[in-house]
Amino acid sequence: MNALEHWFELIMAAVGSFITAAVGVAMRHAHKVQRGEPFSWSRIALDGPTVLFMGLVGGAIGQWLHQSYAMPELFGSVIAASGGYLGPSVVDRILDYLEKRNSK
Repeated sequence: MNALEHWFELIMAAVGSFITAAVGVAMRHAHKVQRGEPFSWSRIALDGPTVLFMGLVGGAIGQWLHQSYAMPELFGSVIAASGGYLGPSVVDRILDYLEKRNSK
């Protein structure tokens, strides 16, 4: 495998994670509309960093699980979509939990 093929595979993996994170964000907004909250394109535009972050994190965790524990590569997409659906508040809660646990 030459360097160009390697970079192409990395970019395609990242794009896949971003797409699944975007699907998760779309599902979250659809669920909000079903509950009667108003739809807003500006709110979706502000979720761009969420898509980027959750896509990167989901893809990285998926690759780690695949390399370390021989889990299917699909786990990265599942984690990215779940993170996009749950949103950044879940990351804040996890970090708060870890901070409280480490301060004991």
